[in-house]
Amino acid sequence: MDRDTIAGLLLARLGDDRPGVRTRERTWTWDETVRESAARGAYASALGGDGPFHIGVLLENVPEFLFWLGGAALAGATVVGINNTRRGPDLAREIRHTEVRVIVTDRAGLALLDGLDVGVPPERIVLVDDPGHLDRVAAHACEPAADPSVTAATQMLLLLTSGTTGTSKAARCSQGRLAALGHANSAKYGIGRDDVCYCCMPLFHGNALMGLWAPALASGATVALARKFTASGFLPDVRFHQATYFTYVGKALGYVMATPERPDDADNTLTHGFGTEASPDDKAEFARRFGCRLIEVYGSSEGSGMIAQDPQAPPAALGRPAREAVRIVDPETLRPCPPAVLDEHGRVLNPEEAVGELVDQEGAARFEGYWKNEEADAQRVRHGWYWTGDLGYTDRDGFLYFAGRSGDWIRVDGENISALLVERILRRHTDVGGAAGVGGPAPPAPRPAPPPPPDLAIDAAARDRKGGLPFDEVSRLREAGLPALLNPPGPMRRGADWRTACAAVREIAAADGSVGELLGRHYALSWSGRFFSTPERAAALELRAVREQWLWAGSTAAPDTGAEPDLSLEPSGGGHLLNGSREIAAGVAVSDRLVLDAVCTATGDSLVVLVDPAHPGVSLETAHGRLGQRLAAAGRVGFDGVPVDAEHLLGTGLRDEHAVPPFTALAPLALRLVLAHVALGIAEGALADARDVRRTAPSAQLPAPPSAPPHGNGCTECCCAGTEQGLLVAYGEMVTAARAADALLERAGGALERGVLAGGELGADERADIAVLVATAESVAERAALHITAGVLTPAGGPGLDRFWRNAHTLTAQRPAAGGLRDVGDHYLNGTHPPATGRPGPYGLPDAYRVRWHGNAGRPAGRPGAGPAGQPLCPADGSGPP
Repeated sequence: MDRDTIAGLLLARLGDDRPGVRTRERTWTWDETVRESAARGAYASALGGDGPFHIGVLLENVPEFLFWLGGAALAGATVVGINNTRRGPDLAREIRHTEVRVIVTDRAGLALLDGLDVGVPPERIVLVDDPGHLDRVAAHACEPAADPSVTAATQMLLLLTSGTTGTSKAARCSQGRLAALGHANSAKYGIGRDDVCYCCMPLFHGNALMGLWAPALASGATVALARKFTASGFLPDVRFHQATYFTYVGKALGYVMATPERPDDADNTLTHGFGTEASPDDKAEFARRFGCRLIEVYGSSEGSGMIAQDPQAPPAALGRPAREAVRIVDPETLRPCPPAVLDEHGRVLNPEEAVGELVDQEGAARFEGYWKNEEADAQRVRHGWYWTGDLGYTDRDGFLYFAGRSGDWIRVDGENISALLVERILRRHTDVGGAAGVGGPAPPAPRPAPPPPPDLAIDAAARDRKGGLPFDEVSRLREAGLPALLNPPGPMRRGADWRTACAAVREIAAADGSVGELLGRHYALSWSGRFFSTPERAAALELRAVREQWLWAGSTAAPDTGAEPDLSLEPSGGGHLLNGSREIAAGVAVSDRLVLDAVCTATGDSLVVLVDPAHPGVSLETAHGRLGQRLAAAGRVGFDGVPVDAEHLLGTGLRDEHAVPPFTALAPLALRLVLAHVALGIAEGALADARDVRRTAPSAQLPAPPSAPPHGNGCTECCCAGTEQGLLVAYGEMVTAARAADALLERAGGALERGVLAGGELGADERADIAVLVATAESVAERAALHITAGVLTPAGGPGLDRFWRNAHTLTAQRPAAGGLRDVGDHYLNGTHPPATGRPGPYGLPDAYRVRWHGNAGRPAGRPGAGPAGQPLCPADGSGPP
């Protein structure tokens, strides 16, 4: 069989009587190794089972591990190396994710699986230390041969590799890639037939398999196994096996270097070793102490061959990029990073601009992907490039240096610090045996208080009467820096958290409800990148939005009326064309970016897109004659073949109730929470203005609201209306309603903040609890707004107070209040989760609760045209109550 597969390399060892596998207790020739492998391959096939032919191996570095590797290769199966440092649910999750059909383990491994649901029945769990195990293997002895289905493309390994979040991904490796690495690495690292390769790194990891076992198999060298790595056992094992070659990782090497030095340390057979993440000082010291040359290279489970060795490379460098397409780039701008400026000690003087991510612009086709993890695949392949997830920099001579993993960035005062570089500096001290740099959350630095909002209250009534588009108001917001401040929190204390943002929005809404709504929607929609897109894309969007003071507007939860979608995306070339029109509640004609969901005509998927409203093909029609919120810039936006490229496609929308991730489902809740703050702000503004009227004109007796409940002192409103006692009671009720709403909004905001911090780890139950808290706070805040803004009205009241009532009614009519209350009730009684899409379900609500968006858009369709105390809801001039 050809030697371009692992099966072919194994069959080439038939008849080879040189040592193939060695432990302290026994040695197997290569011929024996191949035959042991063939028996286990036949054994695995006979065990049967449904699903992919995946064999999970949960063992230390014992010969059985290698025999099952070989058996899987001959049988056309895949080996999943199960990490024996995992425990509990994490261990079960990895096994179930990789869909193993058979588990090969021992009694120690079986104890780790006790009580876990791994999806493998007991009859397909093979115990290698069971007394009858070798007899069962012998029953399947056969002449070694490869299954006819085996080719270079046959999947050989699923390597569980931890991501920056700690959640493992299963990197796929074919027989062809592993065999090619065997040939290439045996030549690159000088592994010949006479070498003894000491394997102390775990066999479930690519370091041991790709850097030692496959090269030894390709060259016919001997593999000497240590059950597991120990620093104290390293040199005794090397001497026992007469080892000449080994593999390492930087931390393990540090542990060996930390053992007490002895005069005879160099009395050993080691000549060379391969590994990663050893510092230049450690390499030099290891060579001095043990007489062994270390070959520091770059590689990963997902890909290799990106760095070419160069004997002229400085000690700290990995080599040179293997081809022009291998580069260090800024992940935000996609531009190549400038060379590092090094001082006389080799320290990088410009890390912020020189350190970037290592990419291969031609490597996407060579990347074999992860097992059933499209999100992880998309992280590795972006813009047609292969992204390693590793940090590096180049010097002015073109040599490339490793600077850690992208998840090793430690953000300090707005600058990225590499944990690897910190570790290397710490290990220089003679009293430090090992060091690990781990980024942890710093004590929360206080976010800057929002700048004083522009004084919108002074001329609010006059501007409300004038109406029109809020160009002047938006200009005032920009002068105060509010569009930049009210963005998600970011580096260098950029942006604002939910508590800070909602406080600013509410303060502005108290002065001008329209501008409060405009700014509140802006803040909620500025999170769209985080809710719908990737972290990298979100970071780039937010950085640009802050720099350019974007004002965000749009809607990502279009009403689901059962009719054709109002916006559609038609595939065209490498992107889409956006068509249709939508009513937008705020920001038409004054926003810088629109966030919208639209349905793809080809797939039926709901997609969230980012659109520049100034783009050709975008038409704007502002609403006229609104009852309230006249300066929020509501209206209709039309799209006629507006191109949307991949860069402006944020992600999947909210239309499919069963497919929305819990974190993404926070998007509509965030908007509802902010708008509830706007409603309460309007109420607080009304209260403050009415109090000022009362203080400046004591004769203005503001009556209690007609719908107020009986007072706690036993009297009813009718008996004290118009009296001083009635006035005080009425204000007491209104203030109490506002403070109750404030407390609930604070609680809901804290829950939403925690949900946002949980990110992708947020569960459906936690999302449901947040939704109930938001719906509760929203209901109380909106009722308080309607109650208070009606309560302060009187024919004898001060001028302009009616705008608060009109604004409150227009704002609260945009969403059926009964829908949120039904969600709260259904959750309380039945434990039902509120809809994840943010749209009211089929509640059978009466027409009085349905929203009408044309003409006087603030009024629910079908509602009687009456305001407080029987006043007309909308006079002919649209000004509200007289």
